[in-house]
Amino acid sequence: MFIVKALSSILVGSIGILSFSPQNYWPCSIFSFMGLQIISNGLSHYKSGIIGFLWGVGFFGTGIYWIYISIHSVNILSFSNNVLLTIILIVYLSSYPALFCICLNYIYKNVSLIKFLILSPSLWHVIEYFRENILTGFPWLELGYSQIDGPLKSIAPILGIKGITFILIIIANLFSLSILYRKYSYCIYAFIILMFSYALSTISWYSENNLRNINIALIQTNTPETLNWNIKNTFNVLNIYSKLIKKISKKNTIIILPESAIPNSLLNEKNILNTFKNILKRKNASLVIGYIKSYYNKHKQISFCNAIAVLQKNKNNIYNYQIEYKKHHLVPFSENIPYKKIKKILSYIFNFAILPFESGPYIQSPIKIKNFYFSASICYEIIFGKQILDNFYPNVDFLLSLANDVWFKNSSEPWQHFQMARMRALELGRPLIHSSNNGITAIINANGTINTILPQFKKLILEKNIKSTSGVTPYAKFGLIPIWTITIICIIYSINKLKIMTSKKNEKRIYS
Repeated sequence: MFIVKALSSILVGSIGILSFSPQNYWPCSIFSFMGLQIISNGLSHYKSGIIGFLWGVGFFGTGIYWIYISIHSVNILSFSNNVLLTIILIVYLSSYPALFCICLNYIYKNVSLIKFLILSPSLWHVIEYFRENILTGFPWLELGYSQIDGPLKSIAPILGIKGITFILIIIANLFSLSILYRKYSYCIYAFIILMFSYALSTISWYSENNLRNINIALIQTNTPETLNWNIKNTFNVLNIYSKLIKKISKKNTIIILPESAIPNSLLNEKNILNTFKNILKRKNASLVIGYIKSYYNKHKQISFCNAIAVLQKNKNNIYNYQIEYKKHHLVPFSENIPYKKIKKILSYIFNFAILPFESGPYIQSPIKIKNFYFSASICYEIIFGKQILDNFYPNVDFLLSLANDVWFKNSSEPWQHFQMARMRALELGRPLIHSSNNGITAIINANGTINTILPQFKKLILEKNIKSTSGVTPYAKFGLIPIWTITIICIIYSINKLKIMTSKKNEKRIYS
């Protein structure tokens, strides 16, 4: 019987991935978590931990298979080593749902409203907090992201992605209770929450500024591997961009290139920069460039920084460029390896090297371009909602995300990445400009919907006039304080209620 449950947990875990992009069947995440709760319920905390782990294997195994593709692209290792690294990550991520099931069933073994509706969502929130922060964090495929096109999306401007996940688990557990208790009234409660959430979408937390609009041009070159340190190839890439910039039709435009569009330091490319300047002058345009800056650090060693530079007119009406943003949250085991001991172990076992990237400050000011303010992030950082929130200011007009998903080829990773980027726009009530080398390149509305999008793997330019927005969402104002307050209250209440129930049982035994 347990073997059947174990196999079922892998199946329901893998079904949950269908709720994420590019499939976007949002009810699947609710069904998947419901399956986890039903299968693990009533088991010992040891067995429930196995169920949670296998659910994670099904969920993350089908959800982040593309890790193998990226490892193979970056590091030329043997097939077995690439597979082993991918398995290690899946096993690590699967340990979190395992820990959730162990803790939940250790505290409350039997079915109860407190266990399913109060303790379960709050405990999951705490476990996800650890996943987001341990070893620099990897909060990929958080359940709430699956609802970007579902009725729960309206929770985002109020409680953020954490709030969506919290409500999603309550809904999934109401369906679980209807099956375990055989009371279909719980299904009605679940549908009421869904309808109420959908009704919240009629509230607009922001307003469009009709007088503050700007022409945006996103250039997608579909360059095979932009992170190329060969100087000759760098000039070829820059020439491609120069030709495309000339094709921009509208004047007074902000032209945006993706992450690591220029692999080498701009200081070495003065001739090309002068070419850029001449083109920009004719169009009265500004240029946003994602590039890899190389320099000598304080230890006189070569180091790299993933940065955003802006080429625009200064106060003297002269074009110059300046670094405006440095990537803070580096990709673990790609741009950096956390902890020196882990780095030594992995280098010894797998014999691969990581370039010495250095991290920028956690808090950085918005980028000002043509009197518009952009809150910037580079690629991987967009999935860290708290970092984006902490760098958000009320005067920000747009969110800006430069990405380079070339390493993942034709997998689901760019779509999952794009899905999470859309959530940031919805949470903060600002349009998001998402520029990527080979796609997905798009402009996202302040309500999280897609305004304009380019097809992947094409050399194209996206030109659009977009309006800025103003106003502060409840999430932008209060951040994570409300959801953490709810979580702490729920955990304290659950534990106190358990103590009272245990005390009453002991009293009965004494009197009997």
